Amino acid sequence: MTGTLLQAARPLGSGEQGKIARPLFGQLTAALQGAALTALMFLFVYNISFKTAPSLTTGRLVILALALALAMGILVALRHFSATNWVALSAFLVTLLYVAILYAWSRGADSTQLSRLLHFLLFSVLGALAFSSLLKGDLFAFVSTFSLATLVQALFIFYSFISSGYRVWLSTVLVQGGNVALASESNSPGFSNSSGALLSLIQGLGVFSALYAARLSRSYTRIYVFSAVAAVTAASTLLTGRTGGLMSAVFFAVFMLLSRRRHLFAMVTLIVAVGLVTVGFGRGAAARLSRLNPRVESLGGWAFEVFEKGSRTETWRDLSSQPVPALSLETFFGTGLVSLDKRTNASGNDSGYIQTYYALGVPATVMFYGALFALLMKHVVRSDDRILLSVLVVSMFAVEVKEPFIFKYVYPFFVLSVVMLAALKNEREKPRVTLTAESPELAP
Repeated sequence: MTGTLLQAARPLGSGEQGKIARPLFGQLTAALQGAALTALMFLFVYNISFKTAPSLTTGRLVILALALALAMGILVALRHFSATNWVALSAFLVTLLYVAILYAWSRGADSTQLSRLLHFLLFSVLGALAFSSLLKGDLFAFVSTFSLATLVQALFIFYSFISSGYRVWLSTVLVQGGNVALASESNSPGFSNSSGALLSLIQGLGVFSALYAARLSRSYTRIYVFSAVAAVTAASTLLTGRTGGLMSAVFFAVFMLLSRRRHLFAMVTLIVAVGLVTVGFGRGAAARLSRLNPRVESLGGWAFEVFEKGSRTETWRDLSSQPVPALSLETFFGTGLVSLDKRTNASGNDSGYIQTYYALGVPATVMFYGALFALLMKHVVRSDDRILLSVLVVSMFAVEVKEPFIFKYVYPFFVLSVVMLAALKNEREKPRVTLTAESPELAP
């Protein structure tokens, strides 16, 4: 017995130390790699613009860095994508050429739509291929990395809500992207250029990615961790915009309907836990938070207005009252205009479909949106999560009614990445049949 204790207490030899050090080193390396990937995703998705160099946004820097570091891998992915999706890619390029013609015809009156299409191809299409190459086509790696990036932003959003000093500091560092000042108490920008529909939409996509990561996980620990990440990220949408909050609610409902038993149990457990905590501590916490930000008192009514008033909400009334340009020879073929100057909406409508129709005309608009929908659904039907991914695709085209989110690049980047990687995952997991001389398939 004494000999055994002494043996256990003796210093480790170099060989035994190596056996322990190697796993620890591997875990540290994996953690650092995960942190670096999360940082890259964060900088790309939120595309932050600093006052010191406004045009040099973080999204552009990430694309440039990936293009330089993964040039060969991206070229291989682009060649394969072009060969297998040449119809959709041709439609995008024809649309781009048509916009360039309209731009020249109008003598350079407005470059907005041309810029939108160029950035769509760069950020959404090339960005999806670049991150797919970086993550070696791993669906779980993509959705888990995206969810962690939005979790980090959620923590920044919570802090920006309660800290006026942080908002003031942020306003001195970042370019203001919206109409509301970054330092305003009605703003919760996190670490981004503005708070509002786009930020809440990205957080809503973070909810989808976290729930999907939980769905793909096999261990109970990961299932609960990513389900909790989804809940925290969803909570951040209550401070940024109702678009993301509504999306989060839809995504939770769809995942609950389609999820396996252990994932469903994890979500139900978290919902019950959040409900109990809200009932038990919600009023006291709200009273304390109201001292830091008076907006707390009206937050509930604002966030859940859509569930109370439906189509009578102010947002819906504003959207439905906006004019739709009449169909004429000019609008049928496109005016090439999105904005008359930096702040004037040429079409008079916020809807992405109406703005694109006014700028591109009917044929080019139908071709662009039709090609994008066909491209996405082509990959959806090749995956083993057809219903779930169909909801994701439809949600992107649904929110385009409100604003041109497809031309704000993050939504199509995320959806294209997920459906392509899901199709690739299903293809990799298909059993491969090796034919031999005795196989019946080779029989004459």
